[in-house]
Amino acid sequence: GPAAILCAAGAGAVIGVGVGFVADQIWGDGCYSLEEGLSDAALGAAYGSLGAVYGVGVGATGVAGGLTDDLAKGIANLGIPKLPPPTIPTGMTQSQFGKDIVQWGQKAEGALARNSSLTSNAVQQMQSQGFTRDMAIQWRNFYTNELSRNPNNMAAAARVELMNSILKLME
Repeated sequence: GPAAILCAAGAGAVIGVGVGFVADQIWGDGCYSLEEGLSDAALGAAYGSLGAVYGVGVGATGVAGGLTDDLAKGIANLGIPKLPPPTIPTGMTQSQFGKDIVQWGQKAEGALARNSSLTSNAVQQMQSQGFTRDMAIQWRNFYTNELSRNPNNMAAAARVELMNSILKLME
């Protein structure tokens, strides 16, 4: 009945988020955003409620919901190993680094917007917070590798360009 469908939708949403998070760590950019989580939850809930109606397991339908978004982005070339995260300034998390120092925002749009507003003063501010030329090269190489692993990863492409612009302004 309706209660079973609602329960299945909730379970599908939770499973969708869990699978979506893991898929993003393996095949995506490793930065699981709120937007991606909401998308995976909605897809997982939809698949979960359909599973309840048609008698298909909620687990399988939640997994399908969590993977749908990542499969649309393209699967990474597993023959190219994922590099470990590059160095960041001491005393901060990777999230703080992206948000507070580089300010690359979410997805490709965030990095493109940051790149279009980048100034030498902004780069000097990054450097005063501990961001070095070596770190910028490491991050450029990291995202170049991600783009090689998955040519559909537009966030990686935009971050490569952003790192190139930062490096030019560091000279």
